[in-house]
Amino acid sequence: MPTAIPLAAPKRIDFEALNTSARELEQDVHLLACSLLADMEKHKDVRLVNKLIAAAAAASIDTIRLRLWFHLFGPIEFIKGKTKYKHGKPSMIEIAMATPFWTLKLDD
Repeated sequence: MPTAIPLAAPKRIDFEALNTSARELEQDVHLLACSLLADMEKHKDVRLVNKLIAAAAAASIDTIRLRLWFHLFGPIEFIKGKTKYKHGKPSMIEIAMATPFWTLKLDD
């Protein structure tokens, strides 16, 4: 019969450091997303957007707000789970840079 390994409880958990790390990761994703908006003006390619959203999901980042952010500020739409480039819709890069995705309000 296997013996249980006793686990020592941490003496102190620094939740503030966890929150800071999570916010820094969100900020990095925001900067990358802004770069992708600028890139899409040139190349009209959404593959990197898909990769960023997948990486954000793997890191437990709010991809609902991230998708909404791309839809609001970029030439992107999401149709039946697929990312599509929307011709004729310009990117609003300056506004997007000033509006981090995690600050967007979701409709109930």
